[in-house]
Amino acid sequence: MHEKWIDAMSPELFWDVDQLSINVSKHLVWLTERVMTYGNSEDWGIFMRHVSRDQLKSVRSHLRLQQRERIFIENYIDGVI
Repeated sequence: MHEKWIDAMSPELFWDVDQLSINVSKHLVWLTERVMTYGNSEDWGIFMRHVSRDQLKSVRSHLRLQQRERIFIENYIDGVI
């Protein structure tokens, strides 16, 4: 199911996909990687208002991120930031 909040994010994040086809629960790993790698601070804010730390905990071992992004997301999930 498409979530309307995705439409508020930068269209550049979705240059290669149809935004209407994004299902957050099904594509959470991909969406997290995309926002962490290419998103801006506004995208991150939108994402964090709609995705819980528990949801991120459930996919953390599947995330393929560069070290800087991995450290940031791990600190966020663990409540350090």
